[in-house]
Amino acid sequence: MAERRQAKREVGDLLPRLRIGLGGMGQPLTDEPREQFTTEEFDQAFGVVDDAVQRFGRMHRIEQPTLRQFRNTQRSAVYRIPLETLCFIFVYATGVGDKPHEEKDALGRSHIRRAMAISHVCSRWYNVAVSFPSLWTVLDADVPRRLTEMALERSCKLPLVLLALNGLYSQTNGTQESLKYLSQHIHRWQSARIAISEDRLGHVTQFPAPLLRYLQITPPVDYGASDISNVDQIISAQQFFQGQTPSLEKLDMAYWIQWDTPNLPSLRELRIGFWGIESPTVSGIVEMLAGCPRLEKLELDICLIAAEHPGPDTSTQAELPHLRQLTIIGSQPEHAAAILDHLQCPQLEHANIDFYRLFLDPEQISPMTSHLLQAIKPKFQNMLQGTNQIRLVLGKSGVGFRIERSPSLRPLSINLFKFDWRPVLEWALQEFPEISERCIAVLIYPSTKSQLTPATSSYGAVKDLIASLKSLEGVVASSGPEVCEIFRAFLCPGDSQSESSHHRIQGMLLDGCLCPWKEDIVRTLEETRSRQEKHLKRTEIIISANVDEDCEGCPATRDLLRPFVDDICFFSLSDL
Repeated sequence: MAERRQAKREVGDLLPRLRIGLGGMGQPLTDEPREQFTTEEFDQAFGVVDDAVQRFGRMHRIEQPTLRQFRNTQRSAVYRIPLETLCFIFVYATGVGDKPHEEKDALGRSHIRRAMAISHVCSRWYNVAVSFPSLWTVLDADVPRRLTEMALERSCKLPLVLLALNGLYSQTNGTQESLKYLSQHIHRWQSARIAISEDRLGHVTQFPAPLLRYLQITPPVDYGASDISNVDQIISAQQFFQGQTPSLEKLDMAYWIQWDTPNLPSLRELRIGFWGIESPTVSGIVEMLAGCPRLEKLELDICLIAAEHPGPDTSTQAELPHLRQLTIIGSQPEHAAAILDHLQCPQLEHANIDFYRLFLDPEQISPMTSHLLQAIKPKFQNMLQGTNQIRLVLGKSGVGFRIERSPSLRPLSINLFKFDWRPVLEWALQEFPEISERCIAVLIYPSTKSQLTPATSSYGAVKDLIASLKSLEGVVASSGPEVCEIFRAFLCPGDSQSESSHHRIQGMLLDGCLCPWKEDIVRTLEETRSRQEKHLKRTEIIISANVDEDCEGCPATRDLLRPFVDDICFFSLSDL
């Protein structure tokens, strides 16, 4: 008995240090550092405890299988990973820090559960995980309340990323209650993505958010304005976080708020959709933008614009000296034109104007186009200064201008969607002669029957385009009904003016599956070869065909065109 008592005392003295683990791996990060074992000392101490348990049986609630399992764990490579490496593994596995704060919350739906799974691997991983506050900063309103409370406690006082998108599909009471609970910690929000109806928005934006940098408010999929039971609950700008969001850099709002004097001094990116009860006026939009002096990226989804009587005040201007990207999506071109008239953006690099086709009246397209083009003219003129090269995109979506400056500067672009490219291009060539002087490439896409105003590429229009662009070097024509006409226009110009332009073109790419038009293409190539032989001259145009590898007929098309290998070269992913 005396020997057993002596062994028990020795084991009792060694156990506290053994529990710390080899090299202190099992010690909680929050505890004060204790004396740690080296590998030799750990093996020696383990031998003493193992011998005592083997001789005298269970001791201090320790049995031999458990003891040896503990030793194997301590000596395993996984358990002995350095702390810095282990923290990096945790960050990678949970997604914390993998992306910018405005994107990493996309991983939040299972974030807490993944962090919990990591903490259950072993005692050392548990101690590291619970002592690593960053692992618990992404919260999901869809998880049980107890997990949310646990994550809030373990995150200490670090900024939070909130994901509340369960209401994107159904506005469940559980999610709304969790969201209401999390709104008590608004002062810690750094990023939030929330799916919520307009009348409930005030429940989660009632307190100041001094740390908030990114906010996305999305309506549920099944949401409609008729679902709102109490219109009086629609909030104003003063109620939106009490007007205190000094750090907000990116805002994506599905609803319009009457922004009298917005307090958004740090806002750089703004996207607003107008799908709720409140519809803005042009003056209201301009006044709101005037309060965002640091704005760099702006997207307005102006589906519904309220009428103004009288019209908008033309003297009101929104000075946006840092704005580089502008997108306006709407139902009427005159609304886009009115907003453009009120914006001063000297640093604009990319402008995209798009419209909902269902709202357009075909009989009003021409005057609307003229109004819009006059509004965009100052922006266009400013962007063309210092231009070296211009590339045109015509057809499927409308007309696009890609403006390339010196290699050290980023290219500029203006895109006008849902309009026939011909009147737009005629206007541009008339107003800005430098386009015809500096345009080196044209991308022509086929028209589609589903478009309200298809950008048809008739033989005559393409031929006139060739003649008007004096520096044209290359053409890309996507496969479609007009591909043969485009092909023929470049290979068989047919008049002296087009002939001279034809000689400047260095390359042409036929993009996509050519099977439906292969016979016409072969016929055009035969006519071209015959014409060249007759006049004892040969085209210098390099023609390439980007075939569709998913099409079973494209290999046969390649074989059919192979006799013209001197004139045409194929390339595809399989050729690389």
